[in-house]
Amino acid sequence: MDYKLYMILFSLLTLSTLSCGKEEVKPKPADVKVSLKTYVKDKEAVEGEIKYTTVVGHDYSLLTLTYYLSRISLVEDDGTVVELSKAHLFDLHKEDSKSFTATKIPAGQYKAMTFTFGFKKADNIVDFLPNTVANANMAWPEQLGPGAYHYMKFEGNYNLNNSGTIKSFKYHLGPSKGGDYSFDVNQPIDLKIDESAVDLSIIMDIDQWLNGTTDYDFEVWGPGIMGKPDAQALAQGNGVGVFSVFID
Repeated sequence: MDYKLYMILFSLLTLSTLSCGKEEVKPKPADVKVSLKTYVKDKEAVEGEIKYTTVVGHDYSLLTLTYYLSRISLVEDDGTVVELSKAHLFDLHKEDSKSFTATKIPAGQYKAMTFTFGFKKADNIVDFLPNTVANANMAWPEQLGPGAYHYMKFEGNYNLNNSGTIKSFKYHLGPSKGGDYSFDVNQPIDLKIDESAVDLSIIMDIDQWLNGTTDYDFEVWGPGIMGKPDAQALAQGNGVGVFSVFID
């Protein structure tokens, strides 16, 4: 073989080998599992026992908790929003409602998780959710204003001023009298997605609904607040401290 031809072929082969060696490996998508947990302050909530205390002096229990989070998303460093779930219904008594998995989420660096507690007015319509028994059980009464669904049903009992008199409460939130009492949550995270599955937790601290920005008194507001916009607004304000997000 001619020496010059040999050197040309050798150079081309070397360049090809180097090029292959420097080929960039593209990051890969991954599944993201989101678990929803219920706490009272820094401990997981215990169902049924009258063992928690409001600032105004009533011990109370947790018996029922169902709520919606909607537009659950991750936000990349460049501001790109990747939706994990259009809406998710949590039910304290249904294990399969306590987590969901979003598949093949794009690889990247994410700086925040965002979601809406309940539904924005534009989303709170019948067609937004599938026609299931669970969703039907969260229907909002038409006589209390436009809006298809409750945001939350939080129910329990309380010991009136710890006097031994036991009463029940229904802390039901939703679009009372046509108002929008949903709120957005934006929790900073430092999350890299690249092939490996990711686990995240959203924690609701139910103590904050009652002992948050404004103290909530069962006796002042009565057993039910669905038709009381002022109580809905109080709950909306307390919602600022209810949720936190962690990478497991």
